[in-house]
Amino acid sequence: MSTDLPETRAAHGDRERAPDALRITGGDDRLGAAELGIRVENALNARTLGELAALTADPPSVPEPEQAVHAKVFERVRC
Repeated sequence: MSTDLPETRAAHGDRERAPDALRITGGDDRLGAAELGIRVENALNARTLGELAALTADPPSVPEPEQAVHAKVFERVRC
């Protein structure tokens, strides 16, 4: 999913990938259960790529060694 065209309508596959990435973040204890639930629900109901990008763009920080791995996961969601 690309953020170059944030108003482009999200495809079903785009909406499916975002919650997967968010669940990885939740599993790493970087999102609380309530915030994870809200973000997943919003991702499933997102209409545009910009809405999906906003939901996955700001995961809380992680230790430096893991940061690169998680950055790749979130970048794949945005592709």
